[in-house]
Amino acid sequence: MNFQNDSNASLIRKLHSVGYACFVRHLPLFEGDSDIAGAAADLQEKEDFTSKACRSRVSHARSILAAGQRNKALTIIADSEKVPLAVREAARTALEKSL
Repeated sequence: MNFQNDSNASLIRKLHSVGYACFVRHLPLFEGDSDIAGAAADLQEKEDFTSKACRSRVSHARSILAAGQRNKALTIIADSEKVPLAVREAARTALEKSL
């Protein structure tokens, strides 16, 4: 396996940890300036996740963003047939806004 495949596999693992729909729905929160604990608390208010799950999702989402893989992640989500149409469309919209 080459570096590109390792990178793709790592990104997909992180996206699975966040959840494709969660990544798209809460992208502004993940991109925000609040610390991980604050962002996790905000996420927990909006979703039925445990505190630990929220911290994990925020951490993985922010590692995707910090690695500059935002658009690649949105493309993967937009192209995934396993994701509801509304989520794919939201991913495409977010992607279009950044281009």
